[in-house]
Amino acid sequence: MDEHRFANGNTVEATAPEGSDYTQVKSNKRISRRAMLATLGMTGAAVVSGGLMNTMDVMADTVQAIDVMTPPVPLAPLVGDGVTDDTAAFQAILNYAAANRLSVYCPSGKTYLVQSIRIKNGTVSLICDGVIKGKGTAVNGVVQLDGPNLFGGTAVEHFTLQANIDMSGGDREAIKADGCSNCTFTHNRIYGFTNHASLNHYGILLWFSSNYNKIQHNYIDGYDKPTQRGLLIDLIGESANFGGFHDNGNIVPPTRPCVGNIITDNILLNGSYAINLLAVENSVVSHNYCYKQNHRSIYVAQSSNNNIISDNQLIGFLSSGVLLGYGAYKNLVTSNLMKQLDGYNSIGGEAAVNVNTGSYDNLIADNTIESFTNYGVYLAVNSIGNKVDGNAISRHYVAGIALENDWIRPLPTGAKYSRPNYGPPSVGTVWATKDSESNIIQNNIIGPCYTGRAMCAIYVSQLGTTSTKNNIIQNNVVTDTASYAYHLYCFEETSGKLTGNTLKNNSFHMATLSKLFLTRGRGHFRQCAGNDALDTDPHTFAAGDTTPSVGIGGSFVFANTSSTSVTMFDDGADNQTIVVRLDANTTIVYGPSTIRTKGSANIAGASTDQFVTLKRTAGVWYEISRSF
Repeated sequence: MDEHRFANGNTVEATAPEGSDYTQVKSNKRISRRAMLATLGMTGAAVVSGGLMNTMDVMADTVQAIDVMTPPVPLAPLVGDGVTDDTAAFQAILNYAAANRLSVYCPSGKTYLVQSIRIKNGTVSLICDGVIKGKGTAVNGVVQLDGPNLFGGTAVEHFTLQANIDMSGGDREAIKADGCSNCTFTHNRIYGFTNHASLNHYGILLWFSSNYNKIQHNYIDGYDKPTQRGLLIDLIGESANFGGFHDNGNIVPPTRPCVGNIITDNILLNGSYAINLLAVENSVVSHNYCYKQNHRSIYVAQSSNNNIISDNQLIGFLSSGVLLGYGAYKNLVTSNLMKQLDGYNSIGGEAAVNVNTGSYDNLIADNTIESFTNYGVYLAVNSIGNKVDGNAISRHYVAGIALENDWIRPLPTGAKYSRPNYGPPSVGTVWATKDSESNIIQNNIIGPCYTGRAMCAIYVSQLGTTSTKNNIIQNNVVTDTASYAYHLYCFEETSGKLTGNTLKNNSFHMATLSKLFLTRGRGHFRQCAGNDALDTDPHTFAAGDTTPSVGIGGSFVFANTSSTSVTMFDDGADNQTIVVRLDANTTIVYGPSTIRTKGSANIAGASTDQFVTLKRTAGVWYEISRSF
């Protein structure tokens, strides 16, 4: 007499004839509807009818099952000694379970050595408290879930997998599913991955239209420094190559996405990518602990859309905490902790949050970033309509938040904070085919950068031939003064293409205007107002400058040592109002298309107590008032 306890808490007793090589499915015992049992003689495994999807007994809490199956079916015994190949016996049990809508339970204390085993549709669950160990010969997963795309079968539905899987035999994929739906992968422990010079390794891999599955409470430990990529949880739908990005930036939705999956409360250690979403829609990635991925913690690409990435702890990553790329759109990345480990990343990765290559309409909100990647949040290469809102950012190498339109190598002179990581893609000659526009960067708190790196708080640039335009940067606060070379750095390579942007109500907390750099001053902005020192601090013009810049500063002082005729104020923006203090050596020259003074006459200064107020409209400065 054996007693079996299942994950649902039910306990049943079952008997089998001594020395039998088959299973007599018969019970006179009244048992729970979730645990009708038929044991496999001397196999160390049990096949259990029912489960949450059982339809035999929904009318009562208990049933009496007598002669559920006649005649009895011969089933070979499992050995479970870790040496004997149990593949054929295990597969026979699984086939029987699928045909009769049953569950399979494997007790602890045994190791089942298999080449690969395939779950067929109809199986309710496989719960293995022992260990399933691959032989290193599986082509598609040590544990496979049948399906039409990869395996030529029927997609598995309403199945639960809970197992310990040892990958030390050299297999590359632990669990691989083809188009499964409404399945649960829970409390799996996957470990023992080996390195390989040319092949990736995978923990849980769901392919093509795998929908409405739950991947939760799993523990997956990838290889710590794989030569190739280690992807611990991987969902792959079908979409255009690179989401269509390289087709002139025309992003297209996935054709066979993975939809409505939940990935939550998993512990994911090592490998290259903890969670990988390609052509995935309307899914949730939350409350996962991702530790020491040597590339990215969470990767979202191939037009993945409308996903929620929230409340994850992303600790120690060499490249990115979250990357949205190749047309990822309308995703929410919120309330995540992205924290780097001292001593783990010493070279500076890409960005804690990296949004690029045609990704649009994503919201990056309320994340805490303490990462010495190059950037805290980085938007680049056809980024359109994204919002970066309410994040706390510190310890970055290059810039807290960066926005640019292209990747160029070599960098043009002056673009000191751009990212030249990529040369031209193999499918074309340039990266950016569209403008980076209509992004909103607001309400972020940018703390000190990494110790000893005097870099930039907010960086905005235009490179090459496309534009960085119509973006809004507002209500951001830079809390640290000393550690930055620049609090705001705006670079424009092609004149007139960093334009139409809004810069308002930002607090840069700077000691001097020298910590602002704008290639054309306020000419980059449609609106520029309320930015503490930028719009309020006095700025003294260089002596002898006949077209002085009013690009930075709120009030302006002439300090000419000899007679100087001023014919224009450079780097201003329409609707900008300036106050200038004259001196005895300065004359402001009237011009109908440059400076229109009252009375259409030149203004000759007589002393430093004289002030003139002007406002720019349609590129022309109009005198508003004077103090004399």
